[in-house]
Amino acid sequence: MKNKNLNSKSLKISIVIPTYNEELHLPHLLQSIKEQSLQPFEVIVADAGSKDKTREIAKKYGAKVVKGGMPAVGRNAGAKAAKGDIIVFFDADTVLPENALKNLVNEFLSEKLDLLIITPKYINYDFEDYGFVRDVIRGFIGIVSNVFMKVQRKIKSYETIMGNMMCWLSDFRELGGFPEELKQAEDIAFVKKFLKAGKKVKMSRQTVYVSTRRFKNLKLVFLGVPFLLLSLFFGVITKVTGNNKLEKWWLNNIARKIYGPLGGEG
Repeated sequence: MKNKNLNSKSLKISIVIPTYNEELHLPHLLQSIKEQSLQPFEVIVADAGSKDKTREIAKKYGAKVVKGGMPAVGRNAGAKAAKGDIIVFFDADTVLPENALKNLVNEFLSEKLDLLIITPKYINYDFEDYGFVRDVIRGFIGIVSNVFMKVQRKIKSYETIMGNMMCWLSDFRELGGFPEELKQAEDIAFVKKFLKAGKKVKMSRQTVYVSTRRFKNLKLVFLGVPFLLLSLFFGVITKVTGNNKLEKWWLNNIARKIYGPLGGEG
């Protein structure tokens, strides 16, 4: 499958979206997918038992709905049901700019990648309203996060990422998918699997819009910026020294405990 290119009629793209009570955000993601110049073969919503209209919305847009979980379980469940060659994971609060999917797939194929981490651009959506103070704080941390992501992409350090990524479905299954025993930072652990296996990994040039809702909890605001700066620090130290002991300590003892609360509502 890996020698195929974008012009191959047999190349199929499966999109997997894990959800839980996402009736506010999911329609915007699905609509943005519907408007892409490159259309996926299938969209799979792995739902963790939503109490709102998430499942109905997914079906309205023609997505296949499967039983999910939070959050690694949902991603793995969606991948299990997938029939494509390339699998793309999007969090439900993502919105794709025009031609984003085509650009991502082109980048993935042209650079012969095994895993493409899709770079987020944090924004306050117009349809979100968490109050003036929270919205201002979310916007500020979003700006800081966007700068951090650019630096992280530059130094090829993947200590803080979103669950948005793209890989070959065959590689996903070969490496065992997302580690379901982890309640937090399962996306980071997933990337580590690819790196350990010697796979080619990078962050995308193309960005997608992601909500700053994960920063609406004011108790977490004081964790957000220090978390990003410390993640960057340990990433730089590892790149400069080649010694990942400090990085492992940070990830295993601190980052996973913080990352979960910063990772949104799912």
